[in-house]
Amino acid sequence: MSPYLPRTRPVAGRAPLLLAGVCGVLAWVSPARAQDARVENRFSPKGGVADAIVRQLDKATRTLDIGMYSISVGDQAPIFQALKRAVARGVKVRMVLDHANTGARNKQKALALERAGIDVRYVSRTMHEKFGIVDGSVLLNGSANWTESADQQHSENVQVLPGPAGLIAAFQAEFQTLLDRSKDFDPSEYHP
Repeated sequence: MSPYLPRTRPVAGRAPLLLAGVCGVLAWVSPARAQDARVENRFSPKGGVADAIVRQLDKATRTLDIGMYSISVGDQAPIFQALKRAVARGVKVRMVLDHANTGARNKQKALALERAGIDVRYVSRTMHEKFGIVDGSVLLNGSANWTESADQQHSENVQVLPGPAGLIAAFQAEFQTLLDRSKDFDPSEYHP
């Protein structure tokens, strides 16, 4: 058994798959590597999830690739405001959202993102992923949607994982797959 993997008891349901995935990431980022890379873990409610995401978005200089089920938009939404600042700095921001073309609420969010200069795409089936890649070198990943309720009300988590290259490449490939299967959100088709 790897010295980096915790001992576990058998559990029922999907937990073994989740645990295997978490253990795989832990094995990939050994304790020495994790300390050097400054892996950051945040838990909500009110545990700094949004703050950790905003800090990374504010560091972006080239690209932000985001696969997200849901995001809060508006003047009081700190992650949305950080995305707008990134666009203003010239960062290329691409986002694949779940069902951005259905329902007034989803369309309003997609429209606000597009108006902020973000390239919004959507998938027509449930896309429940929640990750962001900053400049091709830092992964933001976890259970948290980028919403105010995920940060302030729900039990959620986010990990900030600088490298390793193989992990980033795997998520970049997944983002490309989402892009390939997505459709462009056309703001001209939205009529409130």
